[in-house]
Amino acid sequence: MSLKIERVLRQRKTEIVITIALFIFAISLIILSLGSLQQSLPIEIGGKLGFSLLVALIVRWLTVLFSEAETSVDCDTSEYHEAIKAARQRVWVYQTWLPGIERDGTEISYSRAITFII
Repeated sequence: MSLKIERVLRQRKTEIVITIALFIFAISLIILSLGSLQQSLPIEIGGKLGFSLLVALIVRWLTVLFSEAETSVDCDTSEYHEAIKAARQRVWVYQTWLPGIERDGTEISYSRAITFII
């Protein structure tokens, strides 16, 4: 799985679970409003609420999808070390100062990467 997808899933786990629950709730309200009790006022209001909730969820996740940006600032230490271990071709480190350079340098030299650009 892509590193970006893993990061989004890890950071938004609770939001995703709540969204799934609200999505099921909204679809249930819409289906209920299409049934035989559709002339009832509470059922009518529930159907409109379900549709509104569904539109709000779609707009929210479209906003999230278009606002997610991959930057090096978002990379945490575990992702950094996993990337070094997984490197097969190159290790590029774009930073002028690495804390604990002796440990990181050793880790980079033991990786399976062919080229090192620091």
